[in-house]
Amino acid sequence: IAPAETHTLHALLADWGEGNSDAVFEEGTGENAQPGDATWTHRFFDTAAWGTPGGDFVAGPAASQSVVSIGFYTWKSAGMAANVQSWLDTPAANFGWILIGNEATMTTAKRFDSRENPTAANRPKLTIYYTTGP
Repeated sequence: IAPAETHTLHALLADWGEGNSDAVFEEGTGENAQPGDATWTHRFFDTAAWGTPGGDFVAGPAASQSVVSIGFYTWKSAGMAANVQSWLDTPAANFGWILIGNEATMTTAKRFDSRENPTAANRPKLTIYYTTGP
């Protein structure tokens, strides 16, 4: 089992794509980028680059969480609430979040399911709790 690693959630500052690439098996070998994919260097492969390789995002994390093994994880913070409120106020600036783990050391990769997971219970979800004003 790989050691626990802190993963941080950052608000993205630019639009990005979801092309049709789909790595097979445990995804560790990756897959060639398809048109429209977000990659390390491209927001939309191969027509629009990130301003900074790895993505254009707010430097300070909105939230962080230690991830160690297979399971369900929750990110929850005032920073995330502020992001969501900002997106409600300015929908055109809603580019979502990027989840960043330890990119500097071998054997620290973690796998997270996406909205395409065939098992609905394994798909990520955003739950918002709120109260109305007085």
